Amino acid sequence: MNREGIQFDQLDDFLSMMKDSMLELDGVMSHLAYGDHEDESLVDQQYERFKSMYDVVLSHGFAPRLRHINNSG
Repeated sequence: MNREGIQFDQLDDFLSMMKDSMLELDGVMSHLAYGDHEDESLVDQQYERFKSMYDVVLSHGFAPRLRHINNSG
């Protein structure tokens, strides 16, 4: 959806900036654009993208306390 938050191609820069700040990354979240769509492959794609972005967060040395993905269908 990318309405708010960090897009995949911005993630590395954002995490580098976070490391240099006094802010703490306490959680990561996403909202499924098609959580209740009949074609479950769309949900799978979104979930896989979320997991890969979470792996990038971990690779930068962060350990968010909270992780959440859901939809409001």
